[in-house]
Amino acid sequence: MNRLLSGFVWLFLVLPFIPTINLVGLGFWDSGNSKVIVLKELESIIVEKPIESPKLEKAVADFNALWATRVGCLLEVEQTKFRNEKAIYLRQSNRLKSQKVGSFLIREKNGGVLVDACHEEGLANALYYIAHDLLGARWYWPTTLGFEWIGEVPEKWRLKRSTIEPSFTMRDLYPSDTEFGIRNRLSRGYSFNHNLAKIFKPIYQTIAPDIFAHLGNRKIRSKGSTISDPQPNFTNEGAVHLASLAAIDYFRKNPSAKSFSLSPNDNILYDTTEATEHAVSPLAYFRKRPNYTDMTFQFANQVAHKVFNEAGLWKTDQGENRYLGMLAYYWAEQSPSIPLHPRILPILTSDRAQWHDPIYRNEDRALIKRWGKTEAEKIGAWDYYFGAPYPYPRQMTQWIAESLPYLQENRVDIFFSQLPSMWGLDGPKAWLATQLLWNVDHDVDFLLNEFYNEFFGDASQAIRAFYEKAESHRNKNEGAANWIKFYLDESGIELFSKSVLEEMRSYIEDAISLVDSSSRYYQRLAIVSEAFELTEVYYDYHSARLDLLSYIADKEATGGIEKVRNLELKREQYLKRTEELINNPLHKHFNYFLKLGQTDPIPCGMVSILREQDTIEEVFKKQYEKELSIANDWINASQLFETRIGNPLLKASFENAKEIDFLGPKIPEINYWQVDFRPAEAFTIEPFSLMEDQAKGLRITNADAFQLYTLSLLAPQRDYMLTAKIRSKISPDCRAQLRLDWVNEAGIKFESLRIIQLPNGESNGLLQLEIPLIAPEVAEKAKISLLVQRQGEGDFIEIQEINFLQGFR
Repeated sequence: MNRLLSGFVWLFLVLPFIPTINLVGLGFWDSGNSKVIVLKELESIIVEKPIESPKLEKAVADFNALWATRVGCLLEVEQTKFRNEKAIYLRQSNRLKSQKVGSFLIREKNGGVLVDACHEEGLANALYYIAHDLLGARWYWPTTLGFEWIGEVPEKWRLKRSTIEPSFTMRDLYPSDTEFGIRNRLSRGYSFNHNLAKIFKPIYQTIAPDIFAHLGNRKIRSKGSTISDPQPNFTNEGAVHLASLAAIDYFRKNPSAKSFSLSPNDNILYDTTEATEHAVSPLAYFRKRPNYTDMTFQFANQVAHKVFNEAGLWKTDQGENRYLGMLAYYWAEQSPSIPLHPRILPILTSDRAQWHDPIYRNEDRALIKRWGKTEAEKIGAWDYYFGAPYPYPRQMTQWIAESLPYLQENRVDIFFSQLPSMWGLDGPKAWLATQLLWNVDHDVDFLLNEFYNEFFGDASQAIRAFYEKAESHRNKNEGAANWIKFYLDESGIELFSKSVLEEMRSYIEDAISLVDSSSRYYQRLAIVSEAFELTEVYYDYHSARLDLLSYIADKEATGGIEKVRNLELKREQYLKRTEELINNPLHKHFNYFLKLGQTDPIPCGMVSILREQDTIEEVFKKQYEKELSIANDWINASQLFETRIGNPLLKASFENAKEIDFLGPKIPEINYWQVDFRPAEAFTIEPFSLMEDQAKGLRITNADAFQLYTLSLLAPQRDYMLTAKIRSKISPDCRAQLRLDWVNEAGIKFESLRIIQLPNGESNGLLQLEIPLIAPEVAEKAKISLLVQRQGEGDFIEIQEINFLQGFR
């Protein structure tokens, strides 16, 4: 046996043979114009050239193991020229050079099978295609538990000569399991991720500062980060020249490279000089954000002219066309009004799960169509199929099935989606996407029926009800579209009610009762059950947090200690169960959600608890001794606390309001406080109240992202009280948090406290927060911040006061 196979054969030999349905072809073999191949007469896999790619090595090994299990014999793997023997012959040729990369031709030859492809990727695709359609191999999920056999293998194969071409050249779900991706014929090959920080390196900022963005009074140094580095100055000829040199150098050093990314860094730190203002004027908005598409893609056009028209780097050493990738992202999502260089590869970014909103769906379809009519030879799409970090089943099969054919119809050939899958929660999502990316004309109902029937056996209908309930509930209740709505939002679980989660759990329990506890179906249902348990324990944790927040807001409420204890318990149960489960590779991506810093409102309840109860149990008193001591001092002698920040009443001068840059709006002068924000259509900052012609406090509406913050120099004492008075209306997906960061002598934030996220809905009057805090010994300063993101229609935040006071002990 070829040594390549030894690591794989055992896996498939132990997999069960399950005859369930007669195999149905998808145009792959046919009684007309077809020739008969007797499977057991095939003796070998003949590869004309030495295998170079790991993908083809993997495909040959997988295929041989599958063949041994289903047909009953191993195929000898040989490297030789074609011989007149019955074999599966893999040949590279230019026969399909006009077809998409990954295409292949398959036909009968001397009683064997001949596969032609331009690249090894096409040969690998052919083997997995045969494994899928002839042998009935399915990889619905990663790991051996995700594998299933479908149907019966015929003794004779009527093979019709066919050219098989994928619907999309690039088919990538990131970061899907590598083997899952290879076996389901996913493919990469083009570069277009955020990249400008790797071109505009920090060392150049001192040498040629004008090629970088000028941000007015904001002094942000480049650090080589594609997340935090400002964009280059897209209007500067030197910036065009540097980007061109980087692309030219890359292509010359990598003669086989088909693309180079010019995509902006993942932020909105654009240049604010007059040149940029002129380039984006008259200023327009798209999806409530400034429209920088023309300026961004004009920069790309100029680079492309230098790389292709002047340097002549049109082709790879294999004769393939080259492209410069550019994300149509955030402030550059709108279609351009300028012609595009044909070798610019625009990547249309959109969360098409939001197609549940008919207004957004129609707008997005029109946007795709407009991009499809541009001069770009090749177009791509970037989607957000998450998966983790959502802590619940984010089902969207309807919109995957609708959007992929529409994208392909409008010339989109490159597809990428983020999908760190929580397999038990995502169910058919990843596998369905792989099948449609290969062939958008697949019958979606057929695919879903197959997935549920074959993967869950007799539990098919019950578990399908679980996933479909999650999808229908999201479609009906998620509301107006927003970009990756509820992404990394601790309150996003509120999309589901307790009764809906209980109904979904009942479907899982019904499904489990329908299968044998020793079966693989039971094991798969156990994965679904475990994953959904994470949803349930997180829901209980967040509900306990909301219960405590209601107590804090209601000065007449009782039972504060019980609510704190319940929150502690539910948080511990959530964290403990999560840590137990994420070691399973099918649950591991839940760690994406674990990275989200959760707010902890327990300190916010200490003053209310002392006011409510005459005596406090000793265990609780000992656990929160320092916080309760500060709270007691505050209740009995608040006048002895000393303010450590300036202007706690947020007195503001709107007469002296100034624009930070041409995007506006005018920002009032607020002594001792700083304001940062992301420009957005209709974003406003107004006074909360007027007293004796003096504006006090702030009212924030229509914010995309807003931050109000100040720094306090700490005293030797470590006891502090943070107070705030806030009124708000918060729609789902809006996040408003009060935070505090402890800063050391070196100016480094070493500990961040997310104190409270204002609950959804309208506050009942003014929320008054009184929060005892103990500064760490090494803390020299405290940064106090109020952050507001994603305000919806009708939302507001009114901040009357924020104070930070030092205790007297």
